[in-house]
Amino acid sequence: MPVKTAQSLIEEFVRAVRPPQGCAIVLTEIVPSPEFDFNWLASAGHMSAAVIARYDSALLDLKRKNRRINWDGVTDMDSEGVSRRIARYSSEVK
Repeated sequence: MPVKTAQSLIEEFVRAVRPPQGCAIVLTEIVPSPEFDFNWLASAGHMSAAVIARYDSALLDLKRKNRRINWDGVTDMDSEGVSRRIARYSSEVK
């Protein structure tokens, strides 16, 4: 199975979650470790219980299928300037 790009994964995630207007889904690059063999973390702002349920379900599914993603082409950095990050709002995803 090919490795998904961060751009592809976040768009799939946003389509599944359908966060409210003004609430972004964010993926942040991390260094995998023996205890946590993923190279990405997800986060989001405040959401209703129904949206949180979709977020949790989508996150579990995406983590199961995509332990690692390809960060090539992502140039935005987190606030510390250490890790790449990508954010999308529902209005930015078709």
